[in-house]
Amino acid sequence: MEGRHRLGEAALVGDYGEVEFSTGPPEAQRPSEDVMIWTASTESHEIRVTAKEELCHDVMSGHAFTHTVTVSVDGASYAGCGRWQEDAG
Repeated sequence: MEGRHRLGEAALVGDYGEVEFSTGPPEAQRPSEDVMIWTASTESHEIRVTAKEELCHDVMSGHAFTHTVTVSVDGASYAGCGRWQEDAG
């Protein structure tokens, strides 16, 4: 699953490109210093992304990432690892 945020919109790509949609600007919340939550919706989809600053190792690749990430789409949750785009270097 890949999420992208550009000025004024959020985009989600899942199922190896089979599912793709965009929303308006996501609403951001910072409930604590190490957690960010973004929520966005369209007429037919609701998305919630939670990123916590915590070392995470991808089980398939073994790569280390700076954040644990949970993505909820229409009530289904997916967990994995992530990093800020500028950290992707």
